[in-house]
Amino acid sequence: MIPEIPKNKRFMNMSSPKPFLMLRKSLLVFMTLSIFSCGNTNVDTQQLFTDSFEPAEMVLPERGLTDPSKDTQLYNQARAEYGGGEYAAASASFEKLSEDEPRSLAYIYFHGMSLLASGQASASIPVFEKILTAPRVSLVIQQARWYLAMAYFKTNNAAKAKEMLQGIEEGQFNFAEAKILLGKL
Repeated sequence: MIPEIPKNKRFMNMSSPKPFLMLRKSLLVFMTLSIFSCGNTNVDTQQLFTDSFEPAEMVLPERGLTDPSKDTQLYNQARAEYGGGEYAAASASFEKLSEDEPRSLAYIYFHGMSLLASGQASASIPVFEKILTAPRVSLVIQQARWYLAMAYFKTNNAAKAKEMLQGIEEGQFNFAEAKILLGKL
């Protein structure tokens, strides 16, 4: 036979407010821990951008100086502007080149890179996104994913930056750096 526990000694004495206070405190502690374990919500995205962004090296070769065509002149001008750190001017030149040759991922890429390097991160986002939708696989697409993450950091969108970094696979451009940044998010 099980002995009956007096009402004042029962664990959950519903007439007393203590069980409800304990329950409220437990829920408060649980919710607080849940919030802080979901990731670092105080990430300084501007600092992550500053620490991680460096404009890509100009890899486009110079075109023949004997070709007097307008396209060659604009191409060489865009290269010189970008190489000289004149990113705003290079952006306009690469935009014109990419309009003339819309299938050239390199022109689109350097247009986006010039925008990002000149402080126009918001404007660079749709340019880099356009590259990611290209129907072929190339190093430019891998690099665009990294620089799109940088643009999202610059525009304080840590969630989208994280999404882009998670899309960088082992063996791809800046994989190790992406993992380091993901650890900081």
